[in-house]
Amino acid sequence: MLFGLHLRSVRRPARWPGLAVLLVALGPGPFTGPARATLLDLSSPLPEVTATYDGSRVICRVYDPAQGREYTNTTAAPVIFAFQNRDGVVSWTSGSAVFVRTYDPHLTNWVEWNHPVPGVWEVRSHRGLVAWSATAQVGCTVYDRSRRTWVTDTAGVGTFDLRCVDGV
Repeated sequence: MLFGLHLRSVRRPARWPGLAVLLVALGPGPFTGPARATLLDLSSPLPEVTATYDGSRVICRVYDPAQGREYTNTTAAPVIFAFQNRDGVVSWTSGSAVFVRTYDPHLTNWVEWNHPVPGVWEVRSHRGLVAWSATAQVGCTVYDRSRRTWVTDTAGVGTFDLRCVDGV
């Protein structure tokens, strides 16, 4: 059980071992025929995040209506590449690490994830999932809001064609 839902792990083809795709199986219920599956949306509950880069810092802001105030996260970043702000998750790379930020309204604070990845050149984000590609590694991370922790998976392979489609 993950994110309060029963999940089934389905493995990627052998060329990308280790990257799991999470599917939520919807029981037969009123449906006839085989059970249906849908992709899990792991976006932030407060997706209206603003993020800017001023040449030396990444500044993330979000307004939390339950608290009635804005929360800010500032990270020193002399150089950034592949900067993305999507679905309440901000991500970028410095070329030697992947950086991810999202706001957790239950903690009333920003949560950070910094991961050293030599040779990282591409970072993609969709529906809360952040994926990266490096010289000899692909990986992904997502913030598990029910456990207040980051869940990460990597594989020792590279790709030149990284895509995030429907959170995968």
